[in-house]
Amino acid sequence: MIFEKLTQAAAKMQDQLESLSVSSYEHDFQWPAISYVNPSIFRRADLDIIDATEDRKLWMMHLCVYPHLNDPSPIYGFDIIAGPNKVTGAFHDFSPVDPNNHILQHFTEKVHSFIPSKPRELPEWARNIFSGSMVSAGNVRDPEELQTILDLANDNLDYFLHNIGQETENDYTEQHNWYAINQKKNPHTPRVMESLGVDPVTVRRYIDECLFPEI
Repeated sequence: MIFEKLTQAAAKMQDQLESLSVSSYEHDFQWPAISYVNPSIFRRADLDIIDATEDRKLWMMHLCVYPHLNDPSPIYGFDIIAGPNKVTGAFHDFSPVDPNNHILQHFTEKVHSFIPSKPRELPEWARNIFSGSMVSAGNVRDPEELQTILDLANDNLDYFLHNIGQETENDYTEQHNWYAINQKKNPHTPRVMESLGVDPVTVRRYIDECLFPEI
């Protein structure tokens, strides 16, 4: 049941990205890892799905949408990891590039009423880049709680994609790189990947080139 919900939510998100992307390319890994591009809206949108439900009983998805470097809009992020009986971790945020950007207020208002049954405490690297309203949930077993998380991530993606694309004279390369640098400090990503049987060299290449590339 959990895997079915996750697959359906991922398909909705992929449809949203494909409807707005101008081009896309698939990275050279043994699982689907796709980057979408739209010169008018976003710099890149990375969607990665690892479906190991048959042999490892594990499903995970990573979605990150980066605005263009002259756009003060935040970075969209949604990550979820699940086994057959529970979601072990679900993380969703509009991570600030410009802390005064109006899109951040929408995110805060949208998620403020959701309180995870088991909040996940954030380490320092995460506090460096995530907003104060970030959704961080662990051990999600209740179907209604899971559906709420998926609906928030989906609805926020729709809002995000239709409200970014702001052009300024500023350059936010440093902020984008700071986001990537801190994300790469997450020890859970390589640990989970290697538990799925992916060799450490491929895991490192995947994280550096696909998940969180620096500019």
